[in-house]
Amino acid sequence: MFCIFAQILYKKAMKNQINYNFSVNDFTNKCRQVIQLVKTDIELFSRFGVQLSDLEDFKQKINNYEKLPSDIEFFEKVKKATKRKNEKEKKLKNSIRNILLYLQIGLNSKVEMKKLFPTQKVVGMPIGELLLFAEKVAKISTQKKNKLLNTGFTMEQIQQLRMEIAETRNMAELLETAKQNRVDATLNRKKKGGELYEQLNKYSVIGKNIWKDNNEDKYRNYLLYMDFYQKIKEKNSNRALKNQDLEK
Repeated sequence: MFCIFAQILYKKAMKNQINYNFSVNDFTNKCRQVIQLVKTDIELFSRFGVQLSDLEDFKQKINNYEKLPSDIEFFEKVKKATKRKNEKEKKLKNSIRNILLYLQIGLNSKVEMKKLFPTQKVVGMPIGELLLFAEKVAKISTQKKNKLLNTGFTMEQIQQLRMEIAETRNMAELLETAKQNRVDATLNRKKKGGELYEQLNKYSVIGKNIWKDNNEDKYRNYLLYMDFYQKIKEKNSNRALKNQDLEK
């Protein structure tokens, strides 16, 4: 259940990524570029309540954001944890099958085996159900130990099974922890990146308002999406030329 919950959280976090279209490097570079622009125009920006101390605080936030672990690091941890869990799970399944075989031989009754274990297939069994099933096998084999001793079965096999149950459960919990850490890190990057973008956008809006009617070059410096601006400008230019042609 926890596994499904963690996956839902992660997909939701990835779906709600920061609302800008920059790569991480482009984003932080753009932030630093705007800091330099605002410093140049700090006298004008101060009229909007922006101080040099605000820029220093912004710069520190950028540095902290860049130090955040990437998703690749967390993905690798999840990958390694998954591999370890699968290895333990495979070993546990083999032990379950072996003990079920001893029980089948010792009890010598398909009816009783069917009654004790309505299903004996462990392939594809969810990890939670598998652990419960393994506990049941260990419990019943302990109860039926007298019937198993003549089959070559030993109590050490039950001890081994219980140890593998504990190890598999531990690996499953470590995997879920790794998945949850990835979810938390994704949400944290989104939150921190969103805070940076909010501040970046604030300076961009102020800069555009200062220069929109005075200096087109400086106005363009404060645009966050130059490609979009260029396309709009080209579209308007083409429309103007088309209107001129129609007027002729």
